Amino acid sequence: MLVARLGLLLPLAVGAACGSSQEGGGASSSPADAGATPPLSITPGFSLAEREGVARGEGANSRCKGAFPAAPQFRMALPENMTGMVVEAHGDGLTLLVRRGGSAWCGQAEGGLVKVGRGAWSKGEYELLVGTTDPGGEKPFRLRVAEIDR
Repeated sequence: MLVARLGLLLPLAVGAACGSSQEGGGASSSPADAGATPPLSITPGFSLAEREGVARGEGANSRCKGAFPAAPQFRMALPENMTGMVVEAHGDGLTLLVRRGGSAWCGQAEGGLVKVGRGAWSKGEYELLVGTTDPGGEKPFRLRVAEIDR
Protein backbone atom coordinates (compact mmCIF):
# COMPACT_ATOMS: atom_id res chain seq x y z
CA MET A 1 0.00 0.00 0.00
CA LEU A 2 1.30 3.45 -0.85
CA VAL A 3 1.35 6.09 1.81
CA ALA A 4 1.17 9.79 1.01
CA ARG A 5 2.67 11.89 3.80
CA LEU A 6 3.24 15.63 3.63
CA GLY A 7 6.63 17.07 4.40
CA LEU A 8 8.71 16.23 1.34
CA LEU A 9 11.02 18.30 -0.74
CA LEU A 10 10.24 17.29 -4.33
CA PRO A 11 11.63 19.47 -7.12
CA LEU A 12 11.79 17.24 -10.28
CA ALA A 13 14.02 18.05 -13.26
CA VAL A 14 14.00 16.85 -16.88
CA GLY A 15 14.96 13.17 -17.63
CA ALA A 16 14.09 9.83 -19.32
CA ALA A 17 13.19 6.56 -17.54
CA CYS A 18 13.26 2.72 -17.78
CA GLY A 19 14.07 0.32 -15.03
CA SER A 20 15.33 -3.15 -14.11
CA SER A 21 18.36 -3.79 -12.07
CA GLN A 22 21.09 -3.84 -14.68
CA GLU A 23 23.63 -1.48 -16.18
CA GLY A 24 22.56 0.94 -18.84
CA GLY A 25 22.20 4.00 -20.70
CA GLY A 26 9.50 12.38 -18.48
CA ALA A 27 8.73 15.52 -18.86
CA SER A 28 8.03 18.25 -16.39
CA SER A 29 4.61 19.74 -16.06
CA SER A 30 5.88 22.51 -18.33
CA PRO A 31 8.06 20.94 -21.05
CA ALA A 32 9.30 24.33 -22.32
CA ASP A 33 11.09 25.11 -19.04
CA ALA A 34 11.69 21.57 -17.77
CA GLY A 35 15.47 22.07 -17.74
CA ALA A 36 15.07 24.86 -15.18
CA THR A 37 13.29 22.62 -12.68
CA PRO A 38 15.57 21.64 -9.75
CA PRO A 39 15.91 17.92 -8.83
CA LEU A 40 13.36 16.36 -6.50
CA SER A 41 14.93 16.04 -3.06
CA ILE A 42 13.26 13.18 -1.22
CA THR A 43 13.76 12.30 2.45
CA PRO A 44 12.27 9.53 4.62
CA GLY A 45 8.66 10.26 5.60
CA PHE A 46 8.07 12.33 2.46
CA SER A 47 4.68 12.93 0.92
CA LEU A 48 3.55 11.60 -2.39
CA ALA A 49 5.24 13.49 -5.23
CA GLU A 50 3.47 13.90 -8.56
CA ARG A 51 4.37 15.55 -11.84
CA GLU A 52 2.75 15.49 -15.29
CA GLY A 53 4.37 15.51 -18.68
CA VAL A 54 4.47 14.13 -22.20
CA ALA A 55 6.55 11.05 -22.96
CA ARG A 56 8.38 11.13 -26.27
CA GLY A 57 9.71 7.97 -27.88
CA GLU A 58 12.78 9.48 -29.54
CA GLY A 59 15.25 6.59 -29.49
CA ALA A 60 15.86 3.03 -28.32
CA ASN A 61 17.66 2.09 -25.11
CA SER A 62 19.81 -1.04 -25.07
CA ARG A 63 18.66 -1.99 -21.57
CA CYS A 64 14.92 -1.36 -21.56
CA LYS A 65 12.09 -2.03 -24.01
CA GLY A 66 10.59 0.99 -25.69
CA ALA A 67 11.78 4.37 -26.96
CA PHE A 68 13.00 7.16 -24.67
CA PRO A 69 13.78 10.87 -24.89
CA ALA A 70 17.43 11.84 -25.37
CA ALA A 71 17.57 13.52 -21.93
CA PRO A 72 15.83 12.65 -18.65
CA GLN A 73 12.57 14.49 -17.98
CA PHE A 74 13.20 14.49 -14.23
CA ARG A 75 15.98 14.07 -11.70
CA MET A 76 15.45 12.80 -8.17
CA ALA A 77 17.94 13.46 -5.37
CA LEU A 78 18.07 11.25 -2.29
CA PRO A 79 20.19 12.95 0.41
CA GLU A 80 20.27 9.69 2.38
CA ASN A 81 19.60 5.97 1.88
CA MET A 82 15.90 5.05 1.80
CA THR A 83 13.81 1.88 1.90
CA GLY A 84 10.40 1.05 0.46
CA MET A 85 9.91 3.53 -2.37
CA VAL A 86 8.28 3.26 -5.81
CA VAL A 87 8.46 5.40 -8.96
CA GLU A 88 5.35 5.09 -11.17
CA ALA A 89 4.32 6.42 -14.60
CA HIS A 90 0.56 6.39 -15.18
CA GLY A 91 -0.76 6.37 -18.76
CA ASP A 92 -1.17 4.08 -21.76
CA GLY A 93 1.71 2.94 -23.95
CA LEU A 94 4.46 4.01 -21.55
CA THR A 95 7.78 2.60 -20.42
CA LEU A 96 9.94 3.79 -17.53
CA LEU A 97 13.70 3.97 -16.93
CA VAL A 98 15.43 4.96 -13.70
CA ARG A 99 19.20 5.49 -13.99
CA ARG A 100 21.96 6.12 -11.48
CA GLY A 101 25.58 6.00 -12.50
CA GLY A 102 26.15 2.84 -14.54
CA SER A 103 22.96 1.15 -13.29
CA ALA A 104 19.48 1.18 -14.82
CA TRP A 105 16.13 -0.20 -13.64
CA CYS A 106 13.38 -0.85 -16.19
CA GLY A 107 9.72 -0.35 -15.30
CA GLN A 108 7.35 -3.27 -15.07
CA ALA A 109 4.11 -2.60 -16.99
CA GLU A 110 0.76 -3.41 -15.35
CA GLY A 111 -2.10 -2.08 -17.49
CA GLY A 112 -1.92 1.73 -17.59
CA LEU A 113 0.81 1.74 -14.94
CA VAL A 114 4.59 1.26 -15.27
CA LYS A 115 6.62 1.16 -12.08
CA VAL A 116 10.04 0.66 -10.58
CA GLY A 117 9.81 -0.40 -6.95
CA ARG A 118 12.80 -1.24 -4.82
CA GLY A 119 13.28 -2.17 -1.20
CA ALA A 120 16.51 -0.18 -0.85
CA TRP A 121 17.51 3.04 -2.62
CA SER A 122 21.05 4.38 -2.15
CA LYS A 123 21.59 8.09 -1.59
CA GLY A 124 22.49 10.03 -4.71
CA GLU A 125 20.90 11.45 -7.84
CA TYR A 126 18.67 9.40 -10.15
CA GLU A 127 17.50 10.20 -13.67
CA LEU A 128 13.85 9.44 -14.44
CA LEU A 129 12.92 8.84 -18.08
CA VAL A 130 9.39 8.18 -19.30
CA GLY A 131 9.28 6.75 -22.81
CA THR A 132 6.76 5.17 -25.13
CA THR A 133 6.29 1.61 -26.30
CA ASP A 134 6.29 2.89 -29.91
CA PRO A 135 9.19 4.89 -31.43
CA GLY A 136 8.15 8.40 -32.40
CA GLY A 137 5.09 8.33 -30.15
CA GLU A 138 3.97 11.01 -27.71
CA LYS A 139 1.86 10.09 -24.69
CA PRO A 140 0.71 12.15 -21.69
CA PHE A 141 1.67 10.73 -18.29
CA ARG A 142 1.53 11.35 -14.56
CA LEU A 143 4.72 10.50 -12.66
CA ARG A 144 4.40 9.54 -8.99
CA VAL A 145 7.04 8.85 -6.36
CA ALA A 146 5.71 7.33 -3.13
CA GLU A 147 6.78 5.40 -0.09
CA ILE A 148 5.51 1.85 0.29
CA ASP A 149 3.72 1.21 3.58
CA ARG A 150 5.39 -1.78 5.19
